[in-house]
Amino acid sequence: MKGLVKIILVIGFLVFAVCGIALAQGDKPGCKDHPMFTRMPNFYISNCEEKDYAMADFRDEKGRNIKVEGKLYRIDYRIKEGYKAPSDLQIIRNYQNAIKSIGGVIVK
Repeated sequence: MKGLVKIILVIGFLVFAVCGIALAQGDKPGCKDHPMFTRMPNFYISNCEEKDYAMADFRDEKGRNIKVEGKLYRIDYRIKEGYKAPSDLQIIRNYQNAIKSIGGVIVK
């Protein structure tokens, strides 16, 4: 009887662990991509936050810190297991191209 309970506990643990890994590879429920940007291949959303009105810190073209107020989107992306992450430069260029495609200006 004790052996059967141990086997059931081990099987239950394995099922829980496999389900946890599978859930970690998909978007967090209730999260979605920003409407102006497309996600890079092989990424999922691990966390998100959306506020109708908030403040965020940025740097302007002269390197000065500025505070910007308005709608806030914060989306955390993670690479799916088994895939090679793109370089930081690839990610930056992806965002720059998206901004340019809607008429935005890149500030350096």
